[in-house]
Amino acid sequence: MELFGYDDNKAIEIVVITKVTGLMKVLFAECDHKVGKHVKDALTAEGYAVKWVEDGHEALWLAENYHFDLIVLDIMLPERDGISILRYFLVSPTIKPVMRHLAFDESD
Repeated sequence: MELFGYDDNKAIEIVVITKVTGLMKVLFAECDHKVGKHVKDALTAEGYAVKWVEDGHEALWLAENYHFDLIVLDIMLPERDGISILRYFLVSPTIKPVMRHLAFDESD
């Protein structure tokens, strides 16, 4: 069951199923498709409801407009980087748990 979906206008529709299922909601922002898919699949397999996004603007918009139990940010996101989003959260009146992560391939 998907927690999130998109309509024809690409506007985000949130279908909140956590009240029924009790799933912990995680916003996961990662621009690398391989890493993002792997982490999303692993978290979903562990029973989390995961919304994976690939750019900083979408991550910030979702975090401002919907409740997540945990937000995991890649530092090097396109559009708006994870550091600037984290700085925004630190001064925001709403405290959200945020985890920063960096993923490097073997060539780094």
